[in-house]
Amino acid sequence: MGAAMGNFIDFKVSNPMAWVAGGAGAVRDALKALGANYKPPFECPDGMKPVLGGGFEMGSTDGFGDEGPVHDVELSSFCLDRSEITVRTFDSKCPGRRQEEGGYSLSDRPAIGMDWYAADECCKAMGKRLPTEAEWEFAARGFSGNEYMDKESINERNVHYKSEMTANVCTYETNGLGLCDMIGNASEWVADWYGPYDEGPVKDPSGFNNGDRKVIRGGGCRSNDSNYLRASNRFKASPGHFGYALGFRCAADPIKTAR
Repeated sequence: MGAAMGNFIDFKVSNPMAWVAGGAGAVRDALKALGANYKPPFECPDGMKPVLGGGFEMGSTDGFGDEGPVHDVELSSFCLDRSEITVRTFDSKCPGRRQEEGGYSLSDRPAIGMDWYAADECCKAMGKRLPTEAEWEFAARGFSGNEYMDKESINERNVHYKSEMTANVCTYETNGLGLCDMIGNASEWVADWYGPYDEGPVKDPSGFNNGDRKVIRGGGCRSNDSNYLRASNRFKASPGHFGYALGFRCAADPIKTAR
């Protein structure tokens, strides 16, 4: 997330000698501390986390073919739900329908079993919207801009996968922006129609105007391979598709800008 947040420095957590001495884990913890202490110049609705806009290189040269070309993206600030929408929230606040699966009623597990239209309708009913694919990846990369970008950073201690069932949201660690389950647990619908990336730089991209498949991000609990859970990995499905490891979270524009 780089330049947008680079003017916030706390030497106690960003001392490079301390990072070297502590290894990769110390670097990760220090970057998370930076993110936790950062206060953006705007506020978000309850249950949402602020994501300060900025530039990043979207995609990866180390992943699957549709993760490229790596291209420059500039995003405006936005808010994102801290967790995936839960069954409890969906059943009480959303007008759409989802397919039932035993053991999920009125729970704090992610709401699953709804198609893209129901997810989109739910966000709109709460005065929000589905995040764009670019917003989702930007947020999933965390404060450092590189979190969960390689399969080695994903394991069964920090991400919920290799399981037939989802877990309660926020059971596992948050990323550097305080967001839960961006990787694993339930994969997530985003707003965009699926298609190839632009090669040149873009600002606030929203994808194609139409298509036959919508983008899904984040991987899910039923994946057995961490390579499919990386922050840049892309999936796609018909907007009428539903799955028992497929959910969503909502985005919103900032509601207040500090003077």
